[in-house]
Amino acid sequence: MDSLNKKYIVSISLSGHLFDQFLINKALDKIEAANGSFLFVKCQVGQSTSTKCYSDLKAIASATISYRQNLIK
Repeated sequence: MDSLNKKYIVSISLSGHLFDQFLINKALDKIEAANGSFLFVKCQVGQSTSTKCYSDLKAIASATISYRQNLIK
């Protein structure tokens, strides 16, 4: 397989106030802006504003430098 056609998968764990502060949206927007896709592995939503949320996801992309650079920012 040519290195330009390889797919890479990165595991990402997020925690905090992911939904009320739109942090989950920002993370997923970055992945999509770099032409990547994502898969939720686990998502635990807090039941009150004082409870944090936790999410594990996989970001999937082909081997492009711009994708990796956008995820790091």
